[in-house]
Amino acid sequence: AIWKLALMGAAGAPMKFTRVVMDKEYAALSNFLGDLDAVRGSIRQMDIVDLTPAAAEGASPVEMMGLSDGHRTYLWVHDRQHTYMNIQDGKYRPKELVNVKLMLNRVDGTHFQIEFWDTRKGVNEGGHMVKADNNGLILSVPPFTRDMGIKLLRLK
Repeated sequence: AIWKLALMGAAGAPMKFTRVVMDKEYAALSNFLGDLDAVRGSIRQMDIVDLTPAAAEGASPVEMMGLSDGHRTYLWVHDRQHTYMNIQDGKYRPKELVNVKLMLNRVDGTHFQIEFWDTRKGVNEGGHMVKADNNGLILSVPPFTRDMGIKLLRLK
């Protein structure tokens, strides 16, 4: 829930994420957002288009949200079935989500370093360079379970 609040731009949500010892979820999010300048930066919501195959029928298995300060972009991709109520009711069984794809319409720049983050551990699990074109930036998300953080750093 805390990742959703922060990446949907909820007022004040990032303010609590300092680098002191906190519970694991806060610490993981703090690592992910550690280079976001929420005070001096001009932060905006990202326009994300879900290109996951099931999204065309209105049945996408994922929810996507993100913020950008113009230099860095922070995204969160989440399994829609992974909710507090589904977990409490025993209805959620973690499964690997594959073929998740998204497009960012408004990106500043053309070349980016992308990082894929483990939201439980708060660590970068690898990445690569990507290039945007006039239509935006299309990303294929590696297979994941529950959720994934994605960070983009503008290079040009």
